Order: sequence, then C-alpha cells, then structure tokens
Amino acid sequence: MGELERSSEAGSALERANSFAQQFPYFFASRWEYGISLDNAGRVEEAIDELVAALTLAPTEVLVWESAAVALEHGDYRSEAEFCSRYAQFLSSGTQG
Repeated sequence: MGELERSSEAGSALERANSFAQQFPYFFASRWEYGISLDNAGRVEEAIDELVAALTLAPTEVLVWESAAVALEHGDYRSEAEFCSRYAQFLSSGTQG
C-alpha cells in the first residue's frame, strides 16, 4: 500500500470519527475515538481537547486516561502524561474509593 493510499485511509477514518463525535457528543466513546484519530493524524492539541471531553463524560474509563497520556506525551506535556498514566494505573488496580 502506498503512502497516498494510507493518507487517504487515515483521512477517511478521521472523517468517520468526527462524524461520530458530532452525532453523539455526549457519548464518551465517540469523543475518545475522535481524539485518538486526531492524535494519529498529528493534530495533538485538538486530540487533547477531545480526550479531555471524553474524560469529562467518563472519568473512570482507564483506556481514556491511557489515551490521554499518549496524546499528552506526543505534545511534550510530559508531567501531565505521567499523571494520566499513573491515574490509569490507580483506576485499573481497583483501589479507588
């Protein structure tokens, strides 16, 4: 597969994720998926915004915290990424509350 085809597929995936997020703005998974797609497209600041929206809707979803950590790392927000990563570990350990 050539680079042009991969670019076209990535653009199409981003469009689908955006459409899903627009259609279901209060469903955390739509915002989460769009955030991941934005991060994969190199649009890190927008990705972080979408992932924060997903965290607002689902603050105990471990995978969203982990995705936020990845996007923050891509944006050179290392201390924030570390916080998200540690919080995801805390949530997955089952020790909350």
